[in-house]
Amino acid sequence: MLNISREHFQIESTAEGYLLVDRGSACGTTVGGIHVGGNDSGGSAVLKDGDVIGIGTETTPYLYTFVADLF
Repeated sequence: MLNISREHFQIESTAEGYLLVDRGSACGTTVGGIHVGGNDSGGSAVLKDGDVIGIGTETTPYLYTFVADLF
């Protein structure tokens, strides 16, 4: 079982920076060790350069490092 969905989360560019938005996933998303969303509730977190994003459960192998656009 993968515990991730096809449209699990999105990253939005805002005037203040970047925002990760969990799109109502069942297992949630982790941003810098903080759990966002899960139980089909959604949620959001501000992203900082170097934050680690985990998709799904706490034991997920799907880990990504956010690199902010510096241009």
